[in-house]
Amino acid sequence: MQLRTDIKAVVFDYGNVLSLPQAPGTMDRLAGLAGVPARELEPVLWALRPAWDRGDLSGVAYYRAILERLGREVPPAVLERLVEADMESWSRLNPETIALVRAVQRAGKKVGILSNMPVEFLRRARERFPLFQEVDGAVYSCDVRVNKPDREIYEHCARVLGLSPAEVLFFDDLPVNIEGARAVGFQAFLWKGAEEARRILVSFGIIPAVEQGE
Repeated sequence: MQLRTDIKAVVFDYGNVLSLPQAPGTMDRLAGLAGVPARELEPVLWALRPAWDRGDLSGVAYYRAILERLGREVPPAVLERLVEADMESWSRLNPETIALVRAVQRAGKKVGILSNMPVEFLRRARERFPLFQEVDGAVYSCDVRVNKPDREIYEHCARVLGLSPAEVLFFDDLPVNIEGARAVGFQAFLWKGAEEARRILVSFGIIPAVEQGE
């Protein structure tokens, strides 16, 4: 990939990038609430996840569909507890990534968020995390009813930022989403941690190798 020096925005995925990984033990907790083995729950949970992220299902309907597929029925209150436990497991920001976001902002570049995210979690994130109100542009799958890696969501992100795709640098933790972003023209990189991301940002001249005061 040819490095560009005219990047005007850095866009971050949320899960496993802006956030820490899902809280340890989450799948076991969800399985305990659902009354099914974790090894049976996990593949169905991820298989149906795009429908929740896209806004086709509410959180309660999502977990009801999961348990129906597993031949299990639980009361509505348990479905609500499953949704709450799921969302809480993703509710920890990664301080190292947030430090990178602030460095990009100090450098005068735009910052964006592009994430597959269900509406219930987006509502929570906007209430809990000031960052969600401070970025220059944000695109969430539940709002546009399209998930990554669909081409449309990347094109929409560039429009929201008022930039061409080639002026956007993007980090995501899933290779399929990186491929989708590159197909549109983003400078896209697989997230391998904040240290590697900082090296990439420095190589593009987006942030200095050493900031004043360090």
